[in-house]
Amino acid sequence: MKKKIKRVLPILFVIALLFPISASAYSKGYSFKITHSVTGGKNHDLANKATSTTVEGNTYWASGSTKADKANYTVTLTNGWFTSYTVKDIKADGYRYNKSFGTVKKDTYAVSVVKSTGGAYGDYIEGSGTIKQ
Repeated sequence: MKKKIKRVLPILFVIALLFPISASAYSKGYSFKITHSVTGGKNHDLANKATSTTVEGNTYWASGSTKADKANYTVTLTNGWFTSYTVKDIKADGYRYNKSFGTVKKDTYAVSVVKSTGGAYGDYIEGSGTIKQ
């Protein structure tokens, strides 16, 4: 039994060297503090594959204290006028959410965050997220 293991291990090592590991995962962060909306620069170079965002935000009064009535917001990947991918109805309640954009077209995108529910004058959403492929 020991001889079989000794012969198999070098063969498995050689096979492992023939198949390089592909760890080309994309992950890039963004942050926002909005009373209505914000769009960042086009700095997310994405491939033609499944894309998601992990995002969390919370709702605050203009004074900076946490607001009990939580707002909703959307996150959009956009490359200009013609192509965009959106995830909707994310609650700004301090919890982390993982949302899928589906498969995006290979291009460079900007992230846009829009507060999608009203609120009191001056209240805002503050948060951060990560775009992942």
